[in-house]
Amino acid sequence: MTELWTATPLVAGELANRRTSSGGLASVVVRRTRRGWVIEHNGTIAILRAGRGMQQLITLVSTPRTEVHALELANPSGTTQHTTNSAAVLDANAKNAFRRRLMDLRENLAEAEKFNDIERAARAHTEIDVLTTALSRAIGLGGRDRRLGSNTEQARINVTRALRRAISHVADTHPHLGTHLDRSIRTGTYCVYNPAPNEPNLRWQIRKPDPHQLPRSAGSVGGSQRVTWPRHG
Repeated sequence: MTELWTATPLVAGELANRRTSSGGLASVVVRRTRRGWVIEHNGTIAILRAGRGMQQLITLVSTPRTEVHALELANPSGTTQHTTNSAAVLDANAKNAFRRRLMDLRENLAEAEKFNDIERAARAHTEIDVLTTALSRAIGLGGRDRRLGSNTEQARINVTRALRRAISHVADTHPHLGTHLDRSIRTGTYCVYNPAPNEPNLRWQIRKPDPHQLPRSAGSVGGSQRVTWPRHG
C-alpha cells in the first residue's frame, strides 16, 4: 500500500541552488531515520524501507569510484573471510557409486531390449538419464570436479540481487535517479559507484537523522513534496 505524507516544502531558492543547468539536481540528500532511508531529490522527498540493499547502495555512493568487495558489503562488521576450500558437488565415493550403478543399468537395459521387456527398459532409461545428469553437473571440463560456491561467490550473488532491488525501489519514486544508479553501479566480486562522464555529476550528501525533517501526519499533498512508500518490501 502506498501512503502519502505532508512534508516541509523546499524553499524555492534552496531548490534552485541544487539544480544543474540541465534541470537535474547537483546533489542528493540522504538521511537514515527510524522509518527508513529518506531521499531528497528534484523537489521530492521519498522514504524507502531500510534493508541490506539500501545500506549497501549508500556505502557505494558515499565513496564514488572506490571498489568495495562483495564480502565487505555483505558483512560490514568484517567477520567473514574469503574461503576457497569449497566442497565438491559429489565426492569420490559418490561418483564411483554412480558409475557402478550406470554400468549395471546399461547391462539391464541391453538385456531388457534383448527380451523386448518394454517396462524394464523404460525404467533403466529413466534412471540412466537421472544419473548421467547428476554426473554432468558434478564434473566439469577435463573431468575436473565442479565445486559448490565459495562464500565470496555467494556474497557476490546476494549483494548483486540486493543492490538491483534497492535501485529498483529508488526508481519507483525517483525515476531519473534510479536510471542514473542503474547505469553507474557496477556489481560483481567488487562493486563500485562509477558514473560515466556523460552521467549527471551528483553530489551525495549522507546526513545524520534529523527528527524535525520526518513527516508527522498523513493527509493531502497540497503544496508539499510527496513522501511515498514503494510497494516493494
